[in-house]
Amino acid sequence: MLFTATNGTDTVTCGPELVTANPTSCTFSELIDETWNVTAEQSLSTFSSPVSNTVITVIDRRAIGSYEFSSTPHRTPGVDSTDLITNDDTPTIDLTGLEIGAKVIVTGVEAGFCGCDL
Repeated sequence: MLFTATNGTDTVTCGPELVTANPTSCTFSELIDETWNVTAEQSLSTFSSPVSNTVITVIDRRAIGSYEFSSTPHRTPGVDSTDLITNDDTPTIDLTGLEIGAKVIVTGVEAGFCGCDL
């Protein structure tokens, strides 16, 4: 059995593998981060099966980073504009650097502010 992975530019094969069990598997050499179309074809002597249906496989090994956000620095009642305390009821939150398609959950917590020296 011969497995083939294509991404529109590159083609990588794995095999031919001798079928000794069902299902048969094959480990590709390292595939780059990309969407790959993987198919299989079986052959014996001069006979070959039709190519299998395509299995779409996405390789994405980019590490998920941890990101800090920054809020609008104006209208801040805090000590300075970097303490992330604001009285802006429509703050701008900057999440620059996230991967496209990443799911982001932003949670706001109302904190008390006494305006007194502690």
